[in-house]
Amino acid sequence: MGQLTSRFRSLFESTKNQEIIMVGLDAVGKTTILYILKDNQELPTVPTIGFNIEECQIKKTKLKIWDVGGQERIRHLWATYSKEATGVVYVFDISYPGKWREAADHLMKVMDERRLPTLILMNKTDLLSGPAEIESNKKKILDMCDFTSFSKGMYEVFTVSAKKDESDPDRAYSELERAFTWLDNAIQKRGG
Repeated sequence: MGQLTSRFRSLFESTKNQEIIMVGLDAVGKTTILYILKDNQELPTVPTIGFNIEECQIKKTKLKIWDVGGQERIRHLWATYSKEATGVVYVFDISYPGKWREAADHLMKVMDERRLPTLILMNKTDLLSGPAEIESNKKKILDMCDFTSFSKGMYEVFTVSAKKDESDPDRAYSELERAFTWLDNAIQKRGG
């Protein structure tokens, strides 16, 4: 009976709101991720100059996500957009080794400056040959990062593909929902 009461009460709990900044180098899939979360649709995108803002609902949390362009000439603006943020999403292209070092350096800078719960998305797994290559690339990227000054609960890494799969059209959304649920829980633990 207690479990039923708890479930019933949860239907009437208020929606939480989170301000999220999503950053990463250019062409890593940030805007595609944003629109998969918002509408479970893969839309044609162009490089983001400036930012996109969308509200997405993940379970009982409303996320206001700032998708900020990743071109070199606008990266200095990331800090401006993140002033009100309660959490950070940092996106890597797991399939493009030529940018891993630069991306890892920027991740460390963002984490050090903001000290917010950080969701690290290793995107574009669909471009790799399978689980072994995904894990190998993930390890290589993480080896470039120095997380020693951050507690484990401060960040989490998820491998994802924001590309819609015709054989499983909800897979991309489900992967991202799981990742963003982690971020919401991490923010809540910090009192956000």
